[in-house]
Amino acid sequence: MSQKTLHAGLGIFIVMLTGVFFSCSAKPYYLGTALPISGAKQDRGNNILAALKLQVETINKAGGVKGSPLELVVKDDKNDPEVARQVARELAQDPRVLGVIGHYDSPVALAAMEEYNKAGVVIFSPSVGSADFLSSGDWTFCGTYSDKAQAENMAVYAKNLFQATNALVLAASGIYGQALSQAFQAKAVHIGLQNKVLVMDEKTAQLPDDFASTAFALSKEPFNCVFVFSHSDKGIPAIRLLRDGGYQGVIFLVDRVGSDIIEKLELKYKKDVYLSFPFAFDLGDFRAVDFAAAYKEKTKTELSIWSAFAVDGLNLMVQGIERKGPDRTSIQSAFLEASTHAAHFPGMTGDLFFDKDGAMIRSSTVVRFSTPGDMFKPTYDQLKIVSDDHNLRQIDKKVKSGEFLLEDTTAYFRIQVVYVGLDYARVNSISPKEQSFNIDFYLWFRWTGELNTADLILANAFGDVSREKLRDDLNRPDKWESFKVRASFLNPFDLRKFPFDTQELPITVAHRNKNADKLVLVADRERIRSYPIKEIFPEEYIYVDRKTAGGIFEVESVFGNPNYRATENQAAFSQFHSALIVRRNLVPYLVTLFFPLGIIFVISLFSFLINKENFMERLNLFMTALLAVVVFQMAQGAEMPRLGYPVMADYYFMIAYGLLFFFILKTLYVNWLYVRNPGSTTLNGFDKTFDLVFILVGLLFYVGVTYIGLA
Repeated sequence: MSQKTLHAGLGIFIVMLTGVFFSCSAKPYYLGTALPISGAKQDRGNNILAALKLQVETINKAGGVKGSPLELVVKDDKNDPEVARQVARELAQDPRVLGVIGHYDSPVALAAMEEYNKAGVVIFSPSVGSADFLSSGDWTFCGTYSDKAQAENMAVYAKNLFQATNALVLAASGIYGQALSQAFQAKAVHIGLQNKVLVMDEKTAQLPDDFASTAFALSKEPFNCVFVFSHSDKGIPAIRLLRDGGYQGVIFLVDRVGSDIIEKLELKYKKDVYLSFPFAFDLGDFRAVDFAAAYKEKTKTELSIWSAFAVDGLNLMVQGIERKGPDRTSIQSAFLEASTHAAHFPGMTGDLFFDKDGAMIRSSTVVRFSTPGDMFKPTYDQLKIVSDDHNLRQIDKKVKSGEFLLEDTTAYFRIQVVYVGLDYARVNSISPKEQSFNIDFYLWFRWTGELNTADLILANAFGDVSREKLRDDLNRPDKWESFKVRASFLNPFDLRKFPFDTQELPITVAHRNKNADKLVLVADRERIRSYPIKEIFPEEYIYVDRKTAGGIFEVESVFGNPNYRATENQAAFSQFHSALIVRRNLVPYLVTLFFPLGIIFVISLFSFLINKENFMERLNLFMTALLAVVVFQMAQGAEMPRLGYPVMADYYFMIAYGLLFFFILKTLYVNWLYVRNPGSTTLNGFDKTFDLVFILVGLLFYVGVTYIGLA
């Protein structure tokens, strides 16, 4: 080797070693969390923390932030104001911490915010929307809407969705209840909604003794909607007393009443009870749906909306670091810039942008109790604030046409929610070579208002679709229509692990032309059955599971609409997804793939019985085995589509090629040694030892590939 070549090699080695050193020693970026990890609200704090950890893990697996890992500095505020103040001081004085996510309840966040403002560090609370917290400075932000916005939305919803004309407000006497009550009353005056306020004592352990008699008296008054503005510990007893006192009308709750309501409120009290939430996964982006599914798979618990907001806050902080630099002011700048819809951050819970006080601009999602299932489900009608520039330029025209609702100078989309259900009947064919499958299933829709179900199409179907109506009831308030469907669907099968592969057979339902500002499809999860599908043809596939979700997705096109400007995007679209998950049955492949390949391999080992002196016989045996493997692989490949990647079965053939190639080389080498020294006493030992080594190595490779395939 020349000196020049040696120096070049050493230089490359040093550069590689330096790169590895710096990549391993890259300093992490730190974000703080202050959550109730212990104490009365520990379940909510731990839910948020688990979501943040999952997102940090995802970011780091993808390469980190600008090449550096992201880490969390976790503090337990115990949901106690005094503890929260100390925790905030520790995080604010830690120079590593670039931003903080956390504090669950308003009194806790209020106690801590001064420390963050003094140190100049962004505090992003996923759940606190009180005016006192948000107006404290330019470093306080929240992932939910402000309390004021929630109350105003509820007044508009009650008037337009529930046709409320006279409302009773039950408001707790604390900061939270009174802020909501005042905002609601002001909005009610503007939109012509009559209301009366009754204050509940926040400090007492229970509602006042005379509340039951008061509730009975209220039931005699012409209230057609009651609002409860409090936390769940006051709201749940109030609902019981209202119903026991005789009130049977609509009860509308703020999100904080809903914290424990599924577990703690008896079924008989849940009729006509509605809640206002700042977000619902049923109406969310598929990114939120997928993250919630990954979270549930990892933790075996449901992801809360506050956890989803916390993850969005973390992602916004990461964007500030990536775009502007790893310091506290860069994160603040990123948050402050997201102050209009045009400058929004594309979060998984929607387009993220803040009002002037730092509250996230969100529309209320109205949910109801759904039984069976005892879960929250969106109502059939939803309102969404119009905030994008494209639609704001056309408010007058769209209000006149009835496309927008205008209430007190604010325009709203009126969104129709359609529930979609799908039960599988029979899988008629699965054809990876044709990249398609054919299936029989039952499909149904539930909705209110006007809807032509023929406009709800199978977006990934091709060819003729048989859609036979089974039953319907179009005279109910919520209409229902069901069909039996047979259709073929295109599907890009991932065959990398063939024949150990598991496949998803997806079916997509979408409206022919309406976007998600007009119509949203929601999975009818309470009525969808999850029983195993026994009739799957061909029989090489076995039922594993099914996945069902509705969600929103973006289309990167404005379809040439000249009303859109170059920087604007059209509204997202809604789809319903159902996927049958099947696994290939390995038993047939023991006969059609593994056994024939094993026979060829064993036959090639018969060379052991042929003396080294019979060189041509040994060589012919190996060459015959090699040709057999080539022909066998070609026959297997004829059953597969043309792929741009090797499948797992190919590795079995590659191992066979490698072993046979080395057997041939060894045979040639042994013959060369024999010709040079026919009387050698060590040649037989050398010959047999190498045969044994090659066989063991081949078996290890086969075991390894099989383990990877089964994993």
